[in-house]
Amino acid sequence: MQGMNRDDEPSPKPRQVLLDEVKEQHTTHWDMDVMPRAEMEAIYAEQQRHRKRRRLTIIAGVAGGLIAIACAAALLVLYLG
Repeated sequence: MQGMNRDDEPSPKPRQVLLDEVKEQHTTHWDMDVMPRAEMEAIYAEQQRHRKRRRLTIIAGVAGGLIAIACAAALLVLYLG
């Protein structure tokens, strides 16, 4: 029978790790003391890559906007000029 041990007593429930996303976002040290260093460095590296991609996306958006404004201004000068 599933869930029973040799003495026909219910076996303890398997442990479950629950993820609390809000706590994780606001608590950066939640398990850094027990996390392997390689895993911790991988998490920090991924966070750095994410920040860099976000910055590049913002810069590309601003640059695209400036190019669009410059093109519109050039067309306006040609049209009115």
